[in-house]
Amino acid sequence: FFFLRSSELTVDGRDGRVMCKSTWKAELSTVLRASFPFSEGAEHNTYASERARSQSKTTSPMQQCKVLKQSRPEERNTSCVCVCASVVFFGSRGSDPRGRQRPIAKRCGGATATKEEMAKLWGGSGLHPLVEAYTVGEDYRIDSEFMLPYDIKASSAHARMLAKIGVLTQAEGETLVKALQEILELWKAGKFTVDRSQEDGHTAIEQYITEKYGEVGKKIHTGRSRNDQSLTMIRLYALDQLREVDTLCKELSRVADAHAKTLEHIPMPGYTHMQRAMPTSVGKWLNAFSSGWKDSSHGLEAAVKTLDQNPLGSAAGFGINGLTLDRAETAKLLDFAKVQENPMYCGLSRGMFENVALQAMSLPMVLASRFAADMMMFTQQESSFLRLPDDFVTGSSIMPQKKNYDMFEIMRANGKVFGSLQVQIQETIVGLGSGYHRDLQCTKKAFVEACGLCTSTLKLLIEAVPKLQAREGNLKAAMTEDLYVTDEVYKRVAAGTAFREAYAAAKAEFFKRQAAKEQAEEPAAKRAKA
Repeated sequence: FFFLRSSELTVDGRDGRVMCKSTWKAELSTVLRASFPFSEGAEHNTYASERARSQSKTTSPMQQCKVLKQSRPEERNTSCVCVCASVVFFGSRGSDPRGRQRPIAKRCGGATATKEEMAKLWGGSGLHPLVEAYTVGEDYRIDSEFMLPYDIKASSAHARMLAKIGVLTQAEGETLVKALQEILELWKAGKFTVDRSQEDGHTAIEQYITEKYGEVGKKIHTGRSRNDQSLTMIRLYALDQLREVDTLCKELSRVADAHAKTLEHIPMPGYTHMQRAMPTSVGKWLNAFSSGWKDSSHGLEAAVKTLDQNPLGSAAGFGINGLTLDRAETAKLLDFAKVQENPMYCGLSRGMFENVALQAMSLPMVLASRFAADMMMFTQQESSFLRLPDDFVTGSSIMPQKKNYDMFEIMRANGKVFGSLQVQIQETIVGLGSGYHRDLQCTKKAFVEACGLCTSTLKLLIEAVPKLQAREGNLKAAMTEDLYVTDEVYKRVAAGTAFREAYAAAKAEFFKRQAAKEQAEEPAAKRAKA
């Protein structure tokens, strides 16, 4: 079939044939655009003229492309691709078509794409599409959305180092650094993504450089493996995340503490076992969380210290024999505190260091979840101690009066979700031997998702906490006699009574007063009922 963004064409889910229907046209167009390079602005994906349209029924795709170029002279020198095989996808009609096998391609003029262009970095091609979809999973998407800037940064440092030790000429090193910066700018503009068939960002980067800059692109992988590439980019990402969480915790602690000072004069019931216990204040309650978020920095800083070592150059976990890499140079270029010396320890730290990072982030997330639980209790109508402005609450589709604090329900749940992601990483690495195992790929998604939950939660709290309002009248009315019984105990202790005797006496007197009060209220209740 001819290059597509046509409302007439689609794919039959049973056998992969092209059919004249509108279903999935946008999806198919997206796959084609992602799969094959062609110049921006060139409309190769539509019928350019009636001449091309009329020829499409009787000519081959290659002939159709020649017709298109004859009808649009300005496009004769552009690089387009014709698809010369059916698109295959998996599942029945209506299934998600993202599992389709990438089409086999030929360049205009009939030249088949070289085997080298279609191959994986590990030298394979023609991998069974079910195997490819299963083993790649979402790794390519995670690299495309989150990891590419870190892979580019590490690759740039590696290229500079290779030039320094003479593996690359100075000109080659500069070309690679230029190409990597170019990819970064394209990524920022949303014009560089990773395709499933490329498996990961490492492949996408190397293929781009090789296709555009030639032989020098084949040299960038010298002295490294995808193992230490992944280790390094994830390490850089993890350090950025830890430092961001640390900054957010300090800011949240600051704003919470400042707001607590404005609320310290407002009394508030303290609770244990979800029951009223002893008197406290709104300020003291809020400062408790502020103190916790402040202390979170200790664990986060310790995690940074653990992770802040350079694994680049460890290759597949055994270093490189016959080539002396300057790992201290890449550590300096990447702002690592030191080199992670033992290459086998580098491999062993994959997954383990991500677990260390999430353990450090778990304290602010646990605090956030517990803060959310308190907010759900203190904003319900039965207590109505606290509230937030209306732009922090949602409503009901059926009950007009509702003001729901959904953000705290989600936050309460996300504390558990975060913990499950951390356990997922820990359980994935438990029992693995030393050396690389593909199991470790499964830690990446959980780690990225957990980091995102932590940073988004803290950012939301930084906005919400300073706007927290205390309902002073409701709080003062809630300061009932039962909250002060323990104070009565210690008044007796101060007067010389033994604690246990003071405790028993205060308890007996309190419940005696309560019984008398209930008896006095009972006739009034009966009269009101009558």
